[in-house]
Amino acid sequence: MKLSDLKPCASCGGPLLQPPQDAWYAFRSSLAMLNCGAAREVLGMTMMLGGNLRCGPLRLAEQFAPCAEEAITILAEKDGALWTEGHVCFECASTFSLLELVEAVDRRRSEEENRRSKSDPTFAEDSPYSGGRELMVPED
Repeated sequence: MKLSDLKPCASCGGPLLQPPQDAWYAFRSSLAMLNCGAAREVLGMTMMLGGNLRCGPLRLAEQFAPCAEEAITILAEKDGALWTEGHVCFECASTFSLLELVEAVDRRRSEEENRRSKSDPTFAEDSPYSGGRELMVPED
């Protein structure tokens, strides 16, 4: 990461480095979803193989179950735009929970996008596409 890429704290908007610290927290977060059908398949096969979830039968059942790889999905792995990334100072990292920090990063991101879209004449506000924004092609 370059120094020019640094931004203020995603939570408080203050500097990332506050003396005497010379480091800050960086995080990357995404939602995860459980596929209940795939999980049931794996757990059912685990029960048939002995039922101990902490030892070998679970791993063996995952080898045989056809949907074992689909049991848990990290949503951002499917769509990179779903990652929430932020840099926060020590004060905010020790004060707020991860969920509060993720919400703060998302709020700042949406505020920046709103400012950009209002100042950029290539986006139409009343479009039914893309969350109310559509790229307008300049007419010649």
